[in-house]
Amino acid sequence: IDFDARAAPKRLRLVGASVETYLLERSRVTRQAEGERNYHIFYQLLAGASAAERQRWRLLPAASAPYVSGCVSVPTLDDAAGYAEFCEALGTFDAKAEEREALFLCLSALLHLGDVDFSEASSPVRGGGPQVEPVDPARLQV
Repeated sequence: IDFDARAAPKRLRLVGASVETYLLERSRVTRQAEGERNYHIFYQLLAGASAAERQRWRLLPAASAPYVSGCVSVPTLDDAAGYAEFCEALGTFDAKAEEREALFLCLSALLHLGDVDFSEASSPVRGGGPQVEPVDPARLQV
């Protein structure tokens, strides 16, 4: 990403960017190798979201969230500061409030999928297929 620092004081202007291929492994969302963490944004969201945001997005503490409960903290990382920096970066790109909300709702939804269990039992709905059950129905109440 290239910025023009000669823009208005304390305001950078985006002037260009290049895209590199970066593999985002889907399997990494649901399981990590021992000692590894999931995507950093999940930990940053759980550590840095305000009380109102946590309530609005129904976020649990990281230790209770199945997809991130393994390696929750790293002594050299400040996840709450990372969240604040990420939010600031969204502002730099002029992301609208509703766009930010949609982004964090999607991230929260991914975390909530850790509270859903898929079983081999056949479901009576639509002629069979895998059964989907909440791990803890109370945690998925809307």
